[in-house]
Amino acid sequence: MKRILVALAVTGVLAGWFASAGGGATTLPLTNYGDMVVDADHNHVFVTGGFGNDSVVVLDLEGGIVRVIESQEGAAGMVLDSASSTLYVALSGSTEISRISSETLTELGRFSVAPGPPPFTLAFAGGRLWFSGCGNTPGLASITPTGTDLKTYDGGCTVFASSPTDPSLLAVGGPGGSPAIVTILDVSADPPEEQVSGAPPGDVYGASNLQDMVVTPDGLGLLVACGYPYFHQSISINDLTRLVKYQTDAYPSSVAVSPDGDFVAGGIGSTVFLFESGNGTAFRSHALDPPRSVLTGGLAFSPNGRTVYAVAEGPQSHDIKLYLLSNREPTMISLNASRRRVIYGQGSTLTAHLSVGDEPVSIYATPQGGKKTLVKRAQVNSSGDLQVTVHPKKKTAYTATYAGDDTHEAAVSGGETILVQVITTATVGGFYGASGQYKLFHLGDAIRQTGKVVPNHAGQRLKFVAQLHSNGGWHTLATGSFRIGRNGTATAFLTPGGTASLRLRNEFAGDRDHLGDVSPWRYVRVTG
Repeated sequence: MKRILVALAVTGVLAGWFASAGGGATTLPLTNYGDMVVDADHNHVFVTGGFGNDSVVVLDLEGGIVRVIESQEGAAGMVLDSASSTLYVALSGSTEISRISSETLTELGRFSVAPGPPPFTLAFAGGRLWFSGCGNTPGLASITPTGTDLKTYDGGCTVFASSPTDPSLLAVGGPGGSPAIVTILDVSADPPEEQVSGAPPGDVYGASNLQDMVVTPDGLGLLVACGYPYFHQSISINDLTRLVKYQTDAYPSSVAVSPDGDFVAGGIGSTVFLFESGNGTAFRSHALDPPRSVLTGGLAFSPNGRTVYAVAEGPQSHDIKLYLLSNREPTMISLNASRRRVIYGQGSTLTAHLSVGDEPVSIYATPQGGKKTLVKRAQVNSSGDLQVTVHPKKKTAYTATYAGDDTHEAAVSGGETILVQVITTATVGGFYGASGQYKLFHLGDAIRQTGKVVPNHAGQRLKFVAQLHSNGGWHTLATGSFRIGRNGTATAFLTPGGTASLRLRNEFAGDRDHLGDVSPWRYVRVTG
């Protein structure tokens, strides 16, 4: 049995990466970064700020701040015990570990770890909390979750990675060292037994400048991010040989794996690369604009693996943000209407086009002043299209949506608005006969003009126009405006004072719901 030997090193080096536009960002009330933990049971993300910060920031899975838990002196490393809904927080500013309820988001209590080092990094393995001091007070120790049986070891500031399948295994390494020595310990023994130790493989030399590491969900691999070599890699937990080379470049700073083990995220320089586990070629990358530097160890996945959380710092100090980056392929959806203006009763064909294959698409309608309703939901055809013919009764906005899946982002089309024109008609009554297009009236008889608007616009006003033919042209004789009745019509009477040729029509100006319309002319002649 060997004592734990961990190389002493300075605190973790900050490295840069930029996340893409399209990911949401939340400004955190922190001046630096300590750790991040995702709670799948209660849908929270916990973030600490490390040295000089005295709070734990709690966010929802969409990046909104839920609560800031105060009086957590120098809050840094965190460990979540899901079985007891307890979040353990290393308090580097008070040489204590606090216990916070992940249900109520309140502190349950705390215990001192003195004379151990002021805790900065934190892990759970072998039924014990493992912690190390960093900065000016390095050291390595472990303690029970109830704060008893403190044990100290040789070593300094330590990067930890616990195994999700074997609680007796703990990976430890010294940040920033050259070479980057990683040791796999069996912590069920007292003192812990070294299983394997060495530098992860490099291109020519062994890896150096360890930044971050995490054990894969199957417990077989250890994902490592080292300043050298210039790629991320998964190494065997048994012998530290390379399993997968995740091709990136520059100076790796952070690494994370999705809860199901299907995806790997690697932070390098100005980029976060996303991989399918086992496939060394990235299927997507994100770049922040404007550039911001991801903080070492600042990557984590959402519980469903669809979102990557990244903590990054801007060009100005104390500017810390949490970014949400999609782990799915971008998807485009469009919607086009065959007619954007229809007469009441006419149809228009909507065509939604999706950039990915045989997937379901939904088309929604939102009438003016009404609620959004589903028009059609079905899978697109082999060309990526879904069509439906609609007959809007009023001005209506349409959108197409795609819900997304495990590999494709959700998408919403731009709006397509169809304007609906009313139908306005005019009829005349009281005539005694007809001659061609003219209705004939005796002098002194009233000409009854009835206007109608479809659909019914009862209560609104309808304009009546009468024109007289004289001197070879038509000239307005009279106009009037009358309210439309419950049956959708309005009636006016005209009694000319002499023989004449007239034409009559109705005009509806339109409103928020409909475009207006003008009826055809109706021709009348007053005889002697």
